[in-house]
Amino acid sequence: MSNLISDPVAPIEEILITQWKEMLNLKEVGLDDDFFDLGGNSLLAIRAITMINKELGFKLAVSTIYQLSTIRQLAYKIERFESEELKSIVLLKEGFGTPLFIFPPWSSYPTIFNEFVQTYNKSNPIYGIIYYEDADDFPFKDLHEYANYLVGEIKKLHPQGPYSLLGCSMGARTILEVAMQLQKSGDKIEFLGAISHYPSYPSKGLLLNRRVLDEIRTLVKIDLRLKIKYLRHRLPHFLKLLVTGNNAVQEIVIENGAQNQILAIHEIYDPKSKYNGDLVLIYETSPEGVPSELTKSQVYRNSIFKLLWKQYVTGNIIAKIVECKHNDFFKKPAVNQVAAIVESYAS
Repeated sequence: MSNLISDPVAPIEEILITQWKEMLNLKEVGLDDDFFDLGGNSLLAIRAITMINKELGFKLAVSTIYQLSTIRQLAYKIERFESEELKSIVLLKEGFGTPLFIFPPWSSYPTIFNEFVQTYNKSNPIYGIIYYEDADDFPFKDLHEYANYLVGEIKKLHPQGPYSLLGCSMGARTILEVAMQLQKSGDKIEFLGAISHYPSYPSKGLLLNRRVLDEIRTLVKIDLRLKIKYLRHRLPHFLKLLVTGNNAVQEIVIENGAQNQILAIHEIYDPKSKYNGDLVLIYETSPEGVPSELTKSQVYRNSIFKLLWKQYVTGNIIAKIVECKHNDFFKKPAVNQVAAIVESYAS
């Protein structure tokens, strides 16, 4: 680690050092150590900025820590703080032709696509979606309303189609609704790609709520070897769903209220129509992923992804397998395969 003793430490830097050491469980942190190199991730980034805003009375955007990821950079920004305008879409790469809009996982920022942007060989302009979690409150009541807002933002940049859309993890659920609304407005979708996620929970049944039905369907479809693991890791959550009957019960709760609202509207999303066209479905074969992923039923769905998507897509489901962990699609070497797949289907 760098600059542990030699540099004088300003009061704000001292506060940040204390926060990072506690948050990342480290004994020492240098002024020029990168937050993510030290073990930081998307959820910890949200927590870090939330703590700064609460303790120091600022309103920094979460995206700040992705752009200024060392204590020296972040402290300099705080000392010269100016209010930032929230953005919903950022340009990742200039170009011409059909624009490609990439939707990250719900707790991530478009910076996770940096390797993809560098690897992607076509000339299309590439944009990244920034979710609305930097606001004090998430102003949209459901995913349909939020997607309508994003469609409006997309059309400000490119008033007419065609468009290409790629969604990763829960971002794949967002692109389904965005794509259907764009089609409804008469626009053409040249490419729709979903990475390692399913589109929706099944409709509510007469006796069981849709979340319970989803757990049962997954358990029935996966092979015997996975059933044992699935029951061991999912049974507490399954029983909670069964007892409470609550469709909206969340498995992940974080400090940022807007982030929780974003997760909630995605978890209860119910498509009202179908996407007319083909879908390129990219996913990993291993249900293991990283150990923490074992607690999420999503990682067990890889064997039935096509079945889940077919309910909402009229065309073909084109499955493409990438051997990597769930969180590594946009890291090398997996990102090379992802970029090649998108290049082969996007115009």
